[in-house]
Amino acid sequence: MRLTRLFVVSMFVGSVFAACGGDDGQSTPIDAPIVVDVAIDAPAAQKLGKVCNATMMCPAEAPDCITVGAGATSGFCSILCHANAQFMTNAATPPGIASSTNLTADNALCTAQFVGPGGVASCFLPVGRMPTGALQPNTTYTFQAYCAIQCGTGTPACPSGLTCDTNTMLCKP
Repeated sequence: MRLTRLFVVSMFVGSVFAACGGDDGQSTPIDAPIVVDVAIDAPAAQKLGKVCNATMMCPAEAPDCITVGAGATSGFCSILCHANAQFMTNAATPPGIASSTNLTADNALCTAQFVGPGGVASCFLPVGRMPTGALQPNTTYTFQAYCAIQCGTGTPACPSGLTCDTNTMLCKP
């Protein structure tokens, strides 16, 4: 019995050593080849701020292609960061903003999808303002706020493929 147990333990220990083997740098038919399917330290794929158009689609993390300006054919990938945000105008002529939804609380949604060396991702871009037309005094407006990349004084330059529009302080294609 003792001899049988010693034999079983010896076989088990021998099997473990054979299965684990050593890495002597030589490949044998039993060793599987090492395959690297991604470059080491490859840059992360651009999500928010990636240039998009009819042929260059946006990734799932920032699925909306936002174009800024009349006649623009290229835009940048973005996500909705605050649905149904609002602002109210004052009684001045022309009207100014009297109060507004605090969108800074939603900046984290934008920064989570931003990979880039320049610009600052923020929840601030108003899209689909209702009612449309010129701003009217003492009126409440609703809009959808999207993530965009801010640039300008004191802010790093825009990511690759975008340039800083100094009038709007927005990175655009």
